[in-house]
Amino acid sequence: MKTSSESFAKTNPDDIEVFMSKKPTKKFIELGTVSSSKHVMGFSRSDKKIYKELKEKAASIGGNAIINLTEDLASKKGVVIRYTE
Repeated sequence: MKTSSESFAKTNPDDIEVFMSKKPTKKFIELGTVSSSKHVMGFSRSDKKIYKELKEKAASIGGNAIINLTEDLASKKGVVIRYTE
């Protein structure tokens, strides 16, 4: 979900960084949040597929990285950021 009022060009999903607990040292702005379901039609999804989807969603709103990654029984969620420097 995009929460920034600014629009940015799409980035490459393969270039999206994922920070589990630490934050990047570069300055950044928050663009929004992304989430991915851990299950589809009752079947568990692999972490590889979940992270691929998170990165694709982050790239679609112009993100460079995902921070504050959390998970519960149903999904993984994170905050999409864009570097300002």
